[in-house]
Amino acid sequence: MIEKKRLLFVIESLQCGGSEKSIVSLLSMLDRDRFEVDLLLLSHKGILLPLVPKWVTILPEPVEMAMLREPLLVAFNKALIDVSRFRIFLWRILGSIAIRRGTRIPQQSYWIFLAKILPNQETTYDMAIVYAQGIATYYIVDKVKAVKKLAWVNTDYRKQGFNRYFDRPYYAKIDRIVAVSHACQDALALSFPEFTDKIEVMYDIISKELTRQLAANGEGFTDDFDGARIVTVGRLVEEKGYDLAIAACARLKEMGHRLRWYAIGEGYLRRTLEGLIAHHGLQYDFILLGEKANPFPYMAQAAVYVQTSRLEGFCMSITEARILGIPIVTTNFPSAYNQIVDGRTGLIAGMDAAEIANAVSRLLTDRQCLEAIRDTLRNKDAGSEAEVANFYSIIDKV
Repeated sequence: MIEKKRLLFVIESLQCGGSEKSIVSLLSMLDRDRFEVDLLLLSHKGILLPLVPKWVTILPEPVEMAMLREPLLVAFNKALIDVSRFRIFLWRILGSIAIRRGTRIPQQSYWIFLAKILPNQETTYDMAIVYAQGIATYYIVDKVKAVKKLAWVNTDYRKQGFNRYFDRPYYAKIDRIVAVSHACQDALALSFPEFTDKIEVMYDIISKELTRQLAANGEGFTDDFDGARIVTVGRLVEEKGYDLAIAACARLKEMGHRLRWYAIGEGYLRRTLEGLIAHHGLQYDFILLGEKANPFPYMAQAAVYVQTSRLEGFCMSITEARILGIPIVTTNFPSAYNQIVDGRTGLIAGMDAAEIANAVSRLLTDRQCLEAIRDTLRNKDAGSEAEVANFYSIIDKV
């Protein structure tokens, strides 16, 4: 009998993002006879948490992380009567000051102080795998004992504003760096040319069977609107380009299209986007649906799926739309070309509201173009289950 490898996966939470969906998909496909798997979440939050396979052990949330998320006044009052909490409260304040004054992104500045609070993991693993950049990566380097360590990078490193001089000693201690697209790989190689030989590509795991099953069994739109539904999935953050989507929606309405555009996701820009929606008079036309545990029924009912991102590592929502056979319009971030063949499996537009609107309008009015794209999507396998074999190959050769 082959001895199981003991793996630790680390990710910050299981909110409904691309890397979070990918890690849940990967865990559901792993051979449980080959591996014993622990999952560490720095925050036990996220609508994907119930989808983690039952045989995977979810480790307790670090108590210190929970303390750091307490309201400041509550944390202060507790710190006055508990010396150990006072130390954590003090580092929290110092970390917040560092973020405001620092030249690094907040995660880098905060980790300097967070590292002084979090205890080391006691278990030694055959392999520790971090499924995102930032704090989770720093955690497995500084706090986890493992024979080998792997780090996933799911964004264009150069455009995220990381201080590479801060990150260099961390990635130096990682045995293998996995980029989720060739564009991500190129960005990493330019930032860290000395690590080029240990960077390789593995696309995010997306199960076409699971995607279609969720689309068929969940609840989508229940109103009686009979115009064209446009759907975009992604957090309400700057990188997703929702300001472009709202402006494009306004142009499409001016062009005479009868449509509603739905955004599925949540984020810090909600109030700003609500203001933009009101400014354009789109309160009944551009609708922020919030997070949905299962967005696929909504996607499946869309006439067009639109991705207006300014920045993506590997956009899982595009591949999910392809699996569901939904015609796609996407902006021209570099990795879009790894997923879409312009004019065949979707349309690629510039990062401009007019170009996005024109591309959507073309799909809504040019029946021949629309049907040709649908036919191509029906006959093209968009799932990425084969990437599981790539995962096995990566861990076997590390």
